[in-house]
Amino acid sequence: MIVGYKKRFKKPLIIDEIQYAPQLLRHIKVEIDSNRQKYGQFFITGSQKFSLMEGFSESLAGRVGILT
Repeated sequence: MIVGYKKRFKKPLIIDEIQYAPQLLRHIKVEIDSNRQKYGQFFITGSQKFSLMEGFSESLAGRVGILT
């Protein structure tokens, strides 16, 4: 899914339970950085608090709004 998601899915893209696919964050970060003026490209949900997830090396600081 990671390689071809841009061809398969249109934005805005909803990604549920991101903690099971942390490798997506790097790709999401690149996508956001390529078009910082466009808000709402991705909606990321999960059952864990984003800031507390272990093993996440990618920070989306400055790129996300967090709703609880």
